[in-house]
Amino acid sequence: MAIINNQAQISFHYGAHTGSAISNIASTNLEGPLTASKNALESVYHRDEQLTYIITMANTAATALSNVVIVDNLGTTPLGSISITPLDYIGPAMLYINGAFISTLSPTIATESVTFTVPTLPAHSNAMIIYAAKVNDQAPLAIGSLIINESTLTADGLTDPINAVKVLVVDAYADVDIIKAMSPNPVIDGSLLTYAFTMYNYGNTLASSVVLSDTFNPAPESISAVSVNGTPVTTSDYSFVGGDFTLPASASSYSLTIPAATFTRDPVTGIVTVSPGTTTVEVSGII
Repeated sequence: MAIINNQAQISFHYGAHTGSAISNIASTNLEGPLTASKNALESVYHRDEQLTYIITMANTAATALSNVVIVDNLGTTPLGSISITPLDYIGPAMLYINGAFISTLSPTIATESVTFTVPTLPAHSNAMIIYAAKVNDQAPLAIGSLIINESTLTADGLTDPINAVKVLVVDAYADVDIIKAMSPNPVIDGSLLTYAFTMYNYGNTLASSVVLSDTFNPAPESISAVSVNGTPVTTSDYSFVGGDFTLPASASSYSLTIPAATFTRDPVTGIVTVSPGTTTVEVSGII
């Protein structure tokens, strides 16, 4: 967008003298016939999420614009000696003009961008391109991270390119999985059986107020030991009634949590490795 700056001056006479004065500098923005903005249906992002982006364009001229080319950088950002591209285009891309569906676009897909072409944008018209992209394994996931997705638009006869940017902030979230195992295998009737519950948090935020429950079948005669990450849990902090095990018990103030993951970026490939936070609960009893 160009800026017009303008300053005026005057000269005048008073008696046998002359004088002059200059005005302030007045400024205004000079807009071309094409304007654009970018938005997304989502306000935040997280690992492996599909996002929907919307590029909105307007042709304010009395004549049509031809060969409107939109280059989307898929969030590509320089990082040291490399660049990362946190989004993968997955499509489809749908073109609407003045609210009516026109066609599905077939973009040109490159490693660090996707390019859409609109052959003609009619005079005094509005258009939208709606497309889907997926957060990939180069996306930053630590709290406070951003994906800055920029589209650059050009058209025949357009003097300057138009830029449209959408910034998304990573979601603060816990992403938990649980794996259960029993040992020994096989177990002899009347001997000690240990149930191991390993809980993984792939998110960037601590999982709090966790409640672990299981219905053992067949149920142990009694629970002889419960531990969290190797630390014993007192009998008042869990319940075991009729084969139903719950940690913590409803009346307990015990806090069961799963720490947030840690994220490490490879300096060569830019790929982010997720090391989940882990909490392990072991429950032992005579079966």
